[in-house]
Amino acid sequence: MQNIETLLAQNNVDGLIEEIIKSQNLSYAQVDQLLNDKKYTLVSDHLDLVIDRIYKAKVLNEKVVIVGDYDADGIMATTILYKALSDFGIDVGFYIPNRFSEGYGINPNIVNLVADKGYSLIITVDNGVVAFDALDRAKELGIDLIVTDHHMLSDDNDYDFDYILHPKYLSEGYKVLAGAGIALIIAERIISKELLGEMYVYAMIATIADMVSVFGFNRNIIKNGLFYLNKHSNPYIASLINYQNGPIDQTTISFQVVPKLNTFGRLADRVNVNNMVRYFLLSDKSEIENVAKEINSLNQERIKLTNDASGQALNVKKYGTINILIDESIHEGITGLVAGKILNELGEPILVLTKVNGLYKGSGRAPKGYDIHAVLNPLSEYFESFGGHAQACGISILEDNLQQVLALITEQSSEIVYQCFKQDFIQIDLDKLSVDIVKQVSSLEPFGVDFLKPLFKIDLENLSTPSVLKEKYLKWSLRSDVELLCFDQSLDLPKFKNLSSMQACVNLGLNTFRDKTTINLVMDYKNTIA
Repeated sequence: MQNIETLLAQNNVDGLIEEIIKSQNLSYAQVDQLLNDKKYTLVSDHLDLVIDRIYKAKVLNEKVVIVGDYDADGIMATTILYKALSDFGIDVGFYIPNRFSEGYGINPNIVNLVADKGYSLIITVDNGVVAFDALDRAKELGIDLIVTDHHMLSDDNDYDFDYILHPKYLSEGYKVLAGAGIALIIAERIISKELLGEMYVYAMIATIADMVSVFGFNRNIIKNGLFYLNKHSNPYIASLINYQNGPIDQTTISFQVVPKLNTFGRLADRVNVNNMVRYFLLSDKSEIENVAKEINSLNQERIKLTNDASGQALNVKKYGTINILIDESIHEGITGLVAGKILNELGEPILVLTKVNGLYKGSGRAPKGYDIHAVLNPLSEYFESFGGHAQACGISILEDNLQQVLALITEQSSEIVYQCFKQDFIQIDLDKLSVDIVKQVSSLEPFGVDFLKPLFKIDLENLSTPSVLKEKYLKWSLRSDVELLCFDQSLDLPKFKNLSSMQACVNLGLNTFRDKTTINLVMDYKNTIA
């Protein structure tokens, strides 16, 4: 039996890093990749078939169209494949359907549309595995359809896909790719080396955005993408970042880039999501900067909508073990964001619904340990649409069925006993904290699904009076090179301003300003004991 203790000893791992690794309940293979940066060799007959069909399209001068998805993963996957096919010399177009008027993924109407424009090959990215009607229509019209997707395959395993590229059919290390990860492995087979680094940047953004595992090839995608981005920069990404302390990292991507990409899909009634892909195809620097300003402005609008809607959390009611907020004033594109914010407050499953044209549409979110998709799936015959995974789902319900569905949710979920995952905290002393230690922790990145960013407990005494930032955040100076920061807007300001001691739960980070590096302890307010 492979022993993690032996592996740690062989790699001379001890102290804090050993404690972090042991706290995460990792497999031997995952620890091995952490310590030895394991690379994976891709083997896939399905990929070979897809590449052969793309070569055929080039030889026959066919027109090829990409049909994408409206989230960050779909936008990045569309961008990767468009640039790769263009570089390969193929006449290529793209189309992402409107979230509200057309719904998710390819459908027969889109097939008809692209057929009228003379396309003879369709490639889906980040969608398509359940688009059977669209596949039937494509076959009727003599159009080949390559499906590239990572979502759950239908139970109908006998359905006839001529070309499908899905993590299920890929070798070890490639089983948990996001949609853009799949687009990347196609691009690697046809693109010039000069463009490959840029493709890793886009795949990195999507991999972080879609919250897939940070092990396997995903780990290589994130590390390589961040490395290339920091070494060579990227005008499209740089123009979306408002501020930067040191190198661009996962946090910068998660909070300053991903939400802006998602905004175009969420506010599809105000902007065409296809323009987000067009942004990444611009060549003029001033035009890139001007469009980025428009993107940033729209994102501010999305933030206001989300904050306003999240204030309705007091109206949440419980049905069995699922909290449900029904509010017709919530914009349908932000129900998932509102659900996520309420989940962070309650720590319990939440479903947020709004009303659109006689349908109650919305999103569910659940903490790790509660499979909201499995709980609701038995009721799917009562839904107009339903999909997702263990921690997130999308749903729509006819107005006439709503009360029956609420009763069934109560009945279906009431007896569920679940224990939400709670991350262990690692004790650390302020006196022993150093920039080198923080860098050691950072060397374990990327963090994310299957390898959470470690949280630390630190006992603090004789606290000085904190500074108040923007009238709602607090900053304590603990040492000349250590600051404690709290950005939680629910913070009890009067109480914490007068504390002399606390047991703070924090994330570790570094902030470099004017050549001075400061250790930032970012407080996890809900777990801090004051």
